[in-house]
Amino acid sequence: LIVLPSGNNLTDEDYTEFQNKNNETSIVNSNEYNDSLFSFAFAENNDITEFDLILCKKGGMTSPDSDLVEISGIEKSKLRQTDERISDVAHQIYQERKQVINSDKELLPLSIEYSFLNILGNPFYDEKSQKVKIVENPKYRSHLIKVLPLIYLDNYVNDNVLLPAFIQNVESSIRSDDNKFAFLKYDLKFLYSIQNSKTDKYMELTETKSYKLGFKLGQMSKPLKNAIASFQKSYVGMLTRRITTKDDCIKFVNDICQKLTMHEKAYGNACAEVYNELSNLPSTEYDKEHIAFGFFEGYFKYEPNVSKKNLQKRLEKIMADYQ
Repeated sequence: LIVLPSGNNLTDEDYTEFQNKNNETSIVNSNEYNDSLFSFAFAENNDITEFDLILCKKGGMTSPDSDLVEISGIEKSKLRQTDERISDVAHQIYQERKQVINSDKELLPLSIEYSFLNILGNPFYDEKSQKVKIVENPKYRSHLIKVLPLIYLDNYVNDNVLLPAFIQNVESSIRSDDNKFAFLKYDLKFLYSIQNSKTDKYMELTETKSYKLGFKLGQMSKPLKNAIASFQKSYVGMLTRRITTKDDCIKFVNDICQKLTMHEKAYGNACAEVYNELSNLPSTEYDKEHIAFGFFEGYFKYEPNVSKKNLQKRLEKIMADYQ
């Protein structure tokens, strides 16, 4: 990213000072949100009022840098407003993530680049650490080039690439025995929430019939995790391949209900409810990604330890489940 400041009465010294400061360590907004993509917008020189931005591909020994995208005349004040809006979103989602994951360790701050990498990068299983790491790939780089101008211009309103890529990376991590759903979920929510849209895309997703059906199916499938050793890898980690169409999903639900019966898990009412909702779901509203996201939410939903405060509620639920 090449940043060129502009404004009235700028001198050579102003340009030099800006470039020197811009090459220093990026401004850290907080431990919740840190994105060097906006650090230049906080230039202290009041004579700098606008920026020209050039996204370019670095050349090698034999080839020069090549310009990919140029954005001219973005007001410094507008960039600051955009950054503040994104920072507010990050604060809310960071706190939510910290509360739900309930980790004693300090979580990494949210950032545009890092969240896009987690969603669009390639999962790589590291034998040494036995953890899944997500590495850069051409898809991530090309998409970042595409959306950064929209983010800078406050015109990032829709992104159909995110959910399918998210589901793919979650499934891959599950098959590698290092489930990343609980973390990647908040990267997805962050990228949905920074979109300059009139509707809340994340909330819109969780209100679909397919999502709600998937959530119930995920909750219903929970007991099979311990009952069948290979269930998580061969079923949960291959979910979208098993529910490609509505007919495939009906077969999948049949399979789950049969296995619950076989392993003496009393979920008869839940099976009947999922059957009914699936059969009444119009084919035009069937969405395998929405079902998969809902399934993961239900299946991996964080369950806090039973306390005296919620014991009665849990006992009532148990009585209802095993009536």
